[in-house]
Amino acid sequence: MIKIAEVKTKKHLDDFIKVPWSIYEHDKNWVPPLIIERKDALKASQPIFRHLDWAGWVAYDESKPIARISAQVDRAHLEYYKNATGFFGNFESPNDSTISKQLFQLAEQWLLSKEMTRVRGPFNLNINQEVGLLVEGFDTPPYFMMTHAKDYYGKLVEDSGYAKEMDLSAYLISPKFEPPKFMKAILKRLERT
Repeated sequence: MIKIAEVKTKKHLDDFIKVPWSIYEHDKNWVPPLIIERKDALKASQPIFRHLDWAGWVAYDESKPIARISAQVDRAHLEYYKNATGFFGNFESPNDSTISKQLFQLAEQWLLSKEMTRVRGPFNLNINQEVGLLVEGFDTPPYFMMTHAKDYYGKLVEDSGYAKEMDLSAYLISPKFEPPKFMKAILKRLERT
């Protein structure tokens, strides 16, 4: 039986951080985060939490953490855009739309309780960190500041009522890369400013 708990204790936070290990244990392209770095990134003393409130949920199968999601309200974003938009992130789930829909509903309810009327994501935790959902390129490890995902995540997110807003791209460039003429021209203009 699946049970979902809000991240309220140190144990819940540890489980929240460790969920990806159950999702990617057989994925040769997954690069595990450093647990100590993830714990540090989520410490209440981090500067981001001066303007960002978040909540997280962990789904358990028996006592094993198997899925998670977070919801965030970024007051700096709201002050600038004035658009009542909250965010979801840190989404990880087995290929089970029942579990993912429950997680999204909890995140949405929390955001609604904070008077947010629109949800965007994934943002882990805000736009200055990992953003977006991998929809192709599953055959390579993630690049710096890019997310990794299972190939079924897109469908789970869409099944929860979300649609793509924009494309994000990552490029692999050889160290012997020779910039094209237009790029060289832009660089010269930038050097003069």
